[in-house]
Amino acid sequence: MRFEEYVNDHFDALNETEKLIVDFILKNRLDVVQMSISELAQKCLVSKSSVFRFSKKIGLDGFNQLKFVLRDEQGTIRQEPQTNFLEATTQAVTNATQQFQSLKMNDIYASLHKANDIYIYSTGWEQEIISEQLQRNFFLTGEKVYVLPAAVDELNMALQRMKPDGSFNGHFV
Repeated sequence: MRFEEYVNDHFDALNETEKLIVDFILKNRLDVVQMSISELAQKCLVSKSSVFRFSKKIGLDGFNQLKFVLRDEQGTIRQEPQTNFLEATTQAVTNATQQFQSLKMNDIYASLHKANDIYIYSTGWEQEIISEQLQRNFFLTGEKVYVLPAAVDELNMALQRMKPDGSFNGHFV
């Protein structure tokens, strides 16, 4: 099985630290094969035990098996230079569909549709960019969405203007 399959099978159980480890491995998989657990932990700015727990959480016996999987993929990649992009794309769409179905997205969409107002709070600049795009997408569906500022003081001011029924007394510019 490929590294991505191990991660996808256990993605919902991963915390933010473990997702950072995944991101580093995906970007540096050739280097990770040569690293010790200490080196990987240092590069990811996490503890050795975090790397070990991550390996166990995605269904491997430990860090050595993680390296074996990555090394085995390198051999497979060298042996299969021809990629069937249509099949890979179809599989990716199928995997994404299965993941959305497992998350019971219909319940989330129904809740959003029933809401009078939707508030989005971002905790950093990347999340703020995503929040603004999400607000534009909701606008196209006719939903009222408010993007709250990431700064705590501004959030407290906004919370004072919110009504118990979820409506907002005021407007954002």
